[in-house]
Amino acid sequence: MESKEADATLQGQATIWQFMFSFADSMALKCAVEIHIADIINSHDGPISLPQIASCIHGSASPDHITYLARIMRLLVRRKLFTVHPTIPRMAEERPFMALPTHQNGSYMARTKAWHPSY
Repeated sequence: MESKEADATLQGQATIWQFMFSFADSMALKCAVEIHIADIINSHDGPISLPQIASCIHGSASPDHITYLARIMRLLVRRKLFTVHPTIPRMAEERPFMALPTHQNGSYMARTKAWHPSY
């Protein structure tokens, strides 16, 4: 009986935490659209590392920006908007990212120019 109550309590807490932090998904996606991450990745012939992505973003010279970009990309990879190319990185920041195929999310990310007011 106690086990069922503990499981219900834990499930309730998990649900509350999920609602509290669900804004992070939309904020990360908004950021990715605004700084053209999908366009940057798709403009290269193959996988691209975080420092390469950061170098294509205007005003991102600070090493802190790569850390923030890594957090955004990690969340978007976990949400399956981007994939990590299977290579052995020398450093975590150098792990190459690759856009998903067009038939999945790549074409949607590229079409965001049509509705985004900053373009």
